[in-house]
Formats: sequence, structure tokens, C-alpha cells
Amino acid sequence: MDILLTNVITGLSALIGGLLGFVLARWLETLKYQDQIRLKAEIIAELLAESQGHSDEIKKLNKLRYQAYLWLPCDIAVELSKLTSHDKDAKTLAAVLIDVRKHLRGKDKLKAGDIQSYYEKNVAYMPSQIGSARHE
Repeated sequence: MDILLTNVITGLSALIGGLLGFVLARWLETLKYQDQIRLKAEIIAELLAESQGHSDEIKKLNKLRYQAYLWLPCDIAVELSKLTSHDKDAKTLAAVLIDVRKHLRGKDKLKAGDIQSYYEKNVAYMPSQIGSARHE
């Protein structure tokens, strides 16, 4: 009886170990794939930004935009586009950041009022307006 119990426990241990190994390997594969997608998105975004021949500042802004467009879900990409184009119907900066956090992290408790930024004096946004006002 002891030999049977030992064999059952050994078999279950091997099965569980094999399953955990399989799950871990798949998870690592998924992470590697996601990293490859982001790297490819960065390359494409840089190519597109450089090909337009603008100033370095504009190239950098375009590159950042294109990177976001290539991996963000459609609804967030559209809101980001509205915000960075100063569209009157855009969500606030804080609302877009919250949307991105929820996409990346799942449920999240951070609220728009918790988000702060530094700004130069001549910029229309002030830190207290990030969650409530749009750049006009």
C-alpha cells in the first residue's frame, strides 16, 4: 500500500511539475512575443517619422505618436490622437492616462485627480487643470 501511495504521489508531482513548466514556458513565450511587437512598432514609427523630413522635435513627436498607434487598442489610440491634436471633443490628459493604465494593468484605483505634471509658465495647461480642462 505504501508503494502504491508513493507511486501516486510521485506521478501527481511529475504531472503538476510538467503542467507548471508548460504554463511558465507559454507565459514567457507571450512576453517575448509582446516585446518583439513593441520593438517592431518602434522601428516602423521611427522610419515613418524620419521619412517625413521635419525638424528633430516634430520627428520625435511623430515617432512617439506612431509608436502608440501601433500597439494601443483603437479606442485609446483615437482618444490619444484627439488629445494631442487639441480636438475640442478630446478627453482630458488624465482620462487618457487612466485609460492606458487600465489597458496595461487591468483594474486600477488611480484617479484623474491623482495625476500631476510639471509645466512651463507659458503652457496653457496648469497642473490643477490636467483632469478638468483641455488645452485650447
